[in-house]
Amino acid sequence: MVDTGCNISITGADLPYSGLSVLLAEDTVTQVTLGNPGESQTWNYSMLADNYNRVAIYNPTASTPYASAYPASNIYTYGPDPFFGSLYGGAPTDSAGSGYIFWKSDTTGLWEAGFRAADGTFAGINVQDNPLELLLGAPASYGSVFNNSARWVLPFNQNLSGLDTFYVRNMNKIITADACGSITTPYGQYPNVLREHEHVIQVDSVYLKMGGTQIAAVEYARDTLNNYSYIAHGIGYPVCIVHTNNRNTITSVEYFSGILTSINNLPVAETRFLLYPNPSDGNLTIEILNPNNGSVNNIFIYNSIGSLVWQKNTSDAKINIDASSLAKGIYLVKMVSGDKILTAKIIIQ
Repeated sequence: MVDTGCNISITGADLPYSGLSVLLAEDTVTQVTLGNPGESQTWNYSMLADNYNRVAIYNPTASTPYASAYPASNIYTYGPDPFFGSLYGGAPTDSAGSGYIFWKSDTTGLWEAGFRAADGTFAGINVQDNPLELLLGAPASYGSVFNNSARWVLPFNQNLSGLDTFYVRNMNKIITADACGSITTPYGQYPNVLREHEHVIQVDSVYLKMGGTQIAAVEYARDTLNNYSYIAHGIGYPVCIVHTNNRNTITSVEYFSGILTSINNLPVAETRFLLYPNPSDGNLTIEILNPNNGSVNNIFIYNSIGSLVWQKNTSDAKINIDASSLAKGIYLVKMVSGDKILTAKIIIQ
């Protein structure tokens, strides 16, 4: 039933969780209409283009070697920055490197707990948000307001006997559930949606310390942003996020395009295949389980626009594939085995 007022409530069950893998599309051109805050809104974003593909894969923080450094975190994402979804808060994801972002997702909302770069100038440094940064507030209904101040400190050029330098980011924000209604994207209509408007002021500074005593602080950059997250039940990720600047001029729109799934949940006795690692650097393995004896399996890999980029006919139960020459992105793997057609998606990073 379509929500005719603002009766929808968002809880922690509607936020990212361990095991969630969402496919996302990003439009950097189209100017959508935000409309005015209020009840019974109708947002028609069906004209959005697909300029870039993104993916957000959430796994348990306890499975990483860094769990003890991020005690508040229960899930994390990992990968090259261009593949991150746009729900990353104040983490510096513009360095085009790889790394971890650590999250806390619970009944109070989705929080950023910190990050750790895997390569680049600041690789291997555990950076914690203290206080944590709130990205999506919960529980929330029309009119809910969340105030949040967050901060992280990145140490570099540390010298026990000399001058130490720290890069500091402070964030102050107000998140308001300012509208509700229905939204249509290129992937469907969502009739019961609550919109959370995040207004954030972000200040970057450089601190200088000598022997633990602060001797100077210089403001490096200041920015004001407005982000609008449209949240529905049963997905675990906003169906749409509109990013705007301080004047509400739209800079990009990210929208949900599907769940990244595998075919591993077929009945055990059925022919199926495993695809790993996923994400992959291009060296991946396809392992066929319970194959039809003597049958030839036809395997195809397609890119995000549907072009065939790799093909092999084989009766082998295990196939190693060197796809390192393929561009980074999301690919569809299809296997035709007898009268069965099985598919899975792979991320090459």
